Amino acid sequence: MKLLDGYDKHISSKVLLLRDVRAEEHPFDGDGAPTGFTGLHGAAYFGCVELTVHLLETKKGDMQATDCCGNTALAWALRRGNGGVVRALLERSDMNSNTAGIKYGSMLLLWGARNGNERVVRILLERNDINPNKGDRLRQTPLLLASERGHERVVRMLLERKDINPDKPDKQRRTPLTQASWGGQQRIVKMLLGRDDVNPKKATKWGQTPLLLSSRSGHEGAVRTLLERTDINPDKADKWLQAPLSLASLRRHEGVVRMLIEWNDANSHKPHRWRRRMLWWTSRGVTDAQQPRSRRGG
Repeated sequence: MKLLDGYDKHISSKVLLLRDVRAEEHPFDGDGAPTGFTGLHGAAYFGCVELTVHLLETKKGDMQATDCCGNTALAWALRRGNGGVVRALLERSDMNSNTAGIKYGSMLLLWGARNGNERVVRILLERNDINPNKGDRLRQTPLLLASERGHERVVRMLLERKDINPDKPDKQRRTPLTQASWGGQQRIVKMLLGRDDVNPKKATKWGQTPLLLSSRSGHEGAVRTLLERTDINPDKADKWLQAPLSLASLRRHEGVVRMLIEWNDANSHKPHRWRRRMLWWTSRGVTDAQQPRSRRGG
């Protein structure tokens, strides 16, 4: 406890911040001291539950205080994955978990969802004052980040919330479904498509649909799952007039091309148009692959 007094000027806290804080965040003042990084921040950083509780009970720690980088003690505990400290802090009646977050407006739940920390996400979702639809400065929601990174259990926990918006887009109009499709997260794609409030035709600001993104990336499982929907147009192009088949052909994703062609043969009345486009893009892909590499990076 004696060490933690005046921790915002102690060499040990300076060493921690030199390791975990980007230089552009300016963690030190003119005298080289790590201003604002209190003993409570340090206890949360290391996951010391007993010290955290003692600091709170003796009124020597302010839960809402932010350090030089805009982080509260709760934010540090979450960043470090220290579930015991997170629970101890969230059990306090005076803790506002939506405002005790991280610089640039990120909510605490975003850290747990982004990193796939199921324990922390579960603790946060048990609270009524958590808004699971609150995004970061790019409007990326916890569900979008978890879907993009393939954290299946976290996605399932978020979808169990009655107040969740599973189709909320970010600033680029990317949704959890577009990001899961782009990353080839087939199980998450199935979970999202099982919701009535998810639109499988919603595209990004560049006109990229979930099917186009999964076709472009060559993720056959996601493509197959999306093609099982009867309300998806497999010929829908983006703003550059690139369709799923043309992109899959250009990138030589043979399995995806085969699925799209078979779907077309069974359902489309324009097979010749599809085959002409497929042959043109495939020949272009082969021609590009035969070109000599550029001297500048290629």
